[in-house]
Amino acid sequence: MSNKERAELLRSAASALEHGRHSTANKKIRQFLGEPQSILIAVDGGVATVIDTTVPAGFEVEIIDYDNLKEAPEETINNLSAAARKFIADDESVDDSTRNLAQQKLSAAKPQEAAMAARKSVRVILIAEFQDCRSEEDARRKLDVFREAVQPGREYGITFYVPTPEEVEEL
Repeated sequence: MSNKERAELLRSAASALEHGRHSTANKKIRQFLGEPQSILIAVDGGVATVIDTTVPAGFEVEIIDYDNLKEAPEETINNLSAAARKFIADDESVDDSTRNLAQQKLSAAKPQEAAMAARKSVRVILIAEFQDCRSEEDARRKLDVFREAVQPGREYGITFYVPTPEEVEEL
């Protein structure tokens, strides 16, 4: 991680602390320190529950219950996202009829959903103009406040970040 990226993480953590978002600040500091982030899933009596507070912004967690998939494949597949359906359609450990069913349901999904399942992400360059800022540091603080206010962006699958020079070159 570059020094610029590390500085951005610290600015973001400071912004989160200023606005009372201690969980977000904790995540940013752990990222800065290089500690692995964990997504926690609790299982009780065969029921798995995602602990939402451990899911980083921009991530979605979906649990595929293979027991339910064996017992009621169509109902289970109908309740899954297009991405999970694609995973099952490609999973060779699942029987052929279930894989075919997942593929059929994926094909019948809305074209936009199916397309999203087929790709990991799309990058869009955005340019922000900040009013009433005296320096780049002021603008970054304002951007951090904005980012923190609109997150968790996982509802929309959007993550805001400052691109690295390599990412800019790729575009």
